[in-house]
Amino acid sequence: MKLSKINLLLVSGLVALALWLPQAGTARAAALPDLLPACVETGACRICDIVNVFVTLGRWLIAGAAGLALLVIVFAGTNIVTSAGNADKVGAAKKQIVGAVLGLGLVLVAFQLVAFIIFVLSTPAAEQNFDTSQVADTGKQVPQNLGSFLGIPWWKICDVQELLAKEGKGTGASTASCLYWGDGTICDKKNTGSKKCCQGECTGKECKTTKIVEPVAGPSLQTTLTCPNQTCGICNPQIDRETRNQLENKLGIKVNKAMCSGNTSYKDTPGGCTTVGGLPPSTLANLAKVKAKCESFTLTGGTECGHASHGYNKPVVDISLSASLIKCMSDNRRELNIVKICTTAAYSQYSFGCGDYKEDASHIHAEFRP
Repeated sequence: MKLSKINLLLVSGLVALALWLPQAGTARAAALPDLLPACVETGACRICDIVNVFVTLGRWLIAGAAGLALLVIVFAGTNIVTSAGNADKVGAAKKQIVGAVLGLGLVLVAFQLVAFIIFVLSTPAAEQNFDTSQVADTGKQVPQNLGSFLGIPWWKICDVQELLAKEGKGTGASTASCLYWGDGTICDKKNTGSKKCCQGECTGKECKTTKIVEPVAGPSLQTTLTCPNQTCGICNPQIDRETRNQLENKLGIKVNKAMCSGNTSYKDTPGGCTTVGGLPPSTLANLAKVKAKCESFTLTGGTECGHASHGYNKPVVDISLSASLIKCMSDNRRELNIVKICTTAAYSQYSFGCGDYKEDASHIHAEFRP
């Protein structure tokens, strides 16, 4: 069946429009948020970087569905006008219009469903209130989580434009704060890139974010060399040599002393000793994060015998002590997967999970999440 001249012109127009839109969009590209956030280069992303990816996708899908429905309705309407009374053409065009309207209706229902699901999942039951008013209730304390932001539409959560308007200094439950955005996110009002979020602050200075590289475990930590019945120390010196190589040569973390001999306690070794073989790969990864987030340090205790809590395959180490390092580790313990820090009485304000226990030696006793 040949297309009529009008239908042919309409199809040609739609094709031309499809080819023109991307070019027209290029002029506005600087004003639109990229789908992948700037923080992907370093891995220093925060909650809004993740949320904004899904919000951006949602906007694109909804706008695309509405535009497509409009084009289908226009195309079907043109077919009705040019059908010259042909019942088959009129019937097919009506079905197209009904399908477009139903499809758009499903999109709108999904739109509201997303808002409802986010509200329910992110707001405690005791705080759920379906009143859409944005007037603050001064007699009611609002929880500081994503549920706090849902007095606005979900597509306004983690709004880049609000971040720019407030220059990353939003207060309270607002997501217009660099506390919620990863390093490298532009936050100056003119969107020129003169200021960017860096470690929770909007600054014009260079952001020295260190890319965290997860250590690659050697074969000894995976399959070939293990000590299945070991509780402390090491059964094969090769395991310690390979782990020490990963720490010192790949991660840049020094070990203070040579390996202990077998199951010999470090207390019985003249001058002391430090064994690192048998540390879990996850502990090596967490030590790399501590170095990247805080500062360089020396490992002073690992899996050697003689400790009450250290041992083979346990995520426990001793680290050289400095005031800035222990403060950084304590302040960022969740991000660094630290579950316990013990140290001397002089720095007891940074200890947690140790009760009244105080270390005698000047070091940081750290236990990581397995």
